[in-house]
Amino acid sequence: YASRALFLALVTAVLLSLRQFRAMGWFAAVAVVMPVADAALVSAAGGPGSTILRHVIIAVYLVITSWLLLRLAAKQERGS
Repeated sequence: YASRALFLALVTAVLLSLRQFRAMGWFAAVAVVMPVADAALVSAAGGPGSTILRHVIIAVYLVITSWLLLRLAAKQERGS
C-alpha cells in the first residue's frame, strides 16, 4: 500500500512541476478507480461505514480535482 502511495505522489509531483495540467487532470480522473474499488472491497468485507465513506469522499474529491485541472488546461491552451 505504501508503494502505491509513493508512486502516485511521485507521478503527481512530476506532472505538477512540469505544469502538465491536462495530463494531471486525466491522471486524477483515472485514479478515481482506486478509491471506488477500495470502497467496494471494504463494503464486501463488511467493513465500517466510515471507511467506505472516506473512500467515496476521496473519489468525489478526485472527480472535482480532475474537472478543475482539465478546465485550467483548456483555459491555458486558449491563452486566457
